[in-house]
Amino acid sequence: MSVRVPRATLIAAGVLAAGVLASCHNNPGRTEVAPVRQDGAYDFVARVTGKPFAGVLHVVSDTLVVEATDGVCYYDPGSVGMTTIRYKCEGSGEIEDLVLVFDRHSPVSSSHWLASIWRNVQHRVCDKYSTDVNGRTTCVSSHVETERQKETITGTLTMKTWAP
Repeated sequence: MSVRVPRATLIAAGVLAAGVLASCHNNPGRTEVAPVRQDGAYDFVARVTGKPFAGVLHVVSDTLVVEATDGVCYYDPGSVGMTTIRYKCEGSGEIEDLVLVFDRHSPVSSSHWLASIWRNVQHRVCDKYSTDVNGRTTCVSSHVETERQKETITGTLTMKTWAP
């Protein structure tokens, strides 16, 4: 025997379950130790394809603010996560989509960057084929073509105490 449950009931049950899980996750009775913040200002450098992208990270309580010296960075509210805070950055030549990713619990020691770059990739294209007596086809004439491909790269942010 099968029982049909209305869709609205299933959605309501899902919302209720999510609320229960969230309240359990944020239970103040948990014994987990709060992260130790390293409040202060820190110089950071992202070395992307050997070129530096630098700035200052300000850490105050639960707030992280980025001041880029080599371009501009802005907080990305669309990428809010439980463990990371992301800043999108612009202004570094051939680098596209530079993103600084800061760990919420340990922003000074556990942060990294992601970037998209364009690379020229060469591949050989056959111009003329030949078939031998056994029916095997081989390339007898070819040329090299170059195409641009977008590639995502990543690295660690280098941090040191800010010296104005």
